[in-house]
Amino acid sequence: MVLKVLHPYLDEGKVAFVAIANKSFDAANANRMICIYRSLPSEDDQKTLAYGCLGLSIGYEQENVSRNLDKIIYGLCKGYRRVLSSEGIPKIFHDRDFIYMLRELRFELPTTITNDEETSIGIIKPISLLRALEENFNGIKRNEFKELVEIFFKAVQEESANFS
Repeated sequence: MVLKVLHPYLDEGKVAFVAIANKSFDAANANRMICIYRSLPSEDDQKTLAYGCLGLSIGYEQENVSRNLDKIIYGLCKGYRRVLSSEGIPKIFHDRDFIYMLRELRFELPTTITNDEETSIGIIKPISLLRALEENFNGIKRNEFKELVEIFFKAVQEESANFS
């Protein structure tokens, strides 16, 4: 990004602007700005985020969410972390992609209301996960996407052996 034309204005403090970039700026630009980096959320924060995106509260997990669904959610978080650290997948995905994938899975989660007015949450199916990955983690080569899918499915299967 060519920012040289802004240097005199930035040095005088007359102008301010926000630049969003996927790469670090060179030294001349970095000396004239504040860089803010968003680190990867902790595992607990990510699990809380996943429950929220799926329309569940974290305290809810003990009561109406099956233990298997809890394991699948943890596997999805684990898979996302692996995707971010994978060498074979371009570094173009961020929390937004993960959030929208979870929101899409939310609409495919079957819920039933029992006779005593309690809501029961169903389970995430592999076809639903594949569809959500296709919708939200696209824009990469076919072999890279295949690796991404394998990472997610392997992470979920490590946590929930009957996810297939």
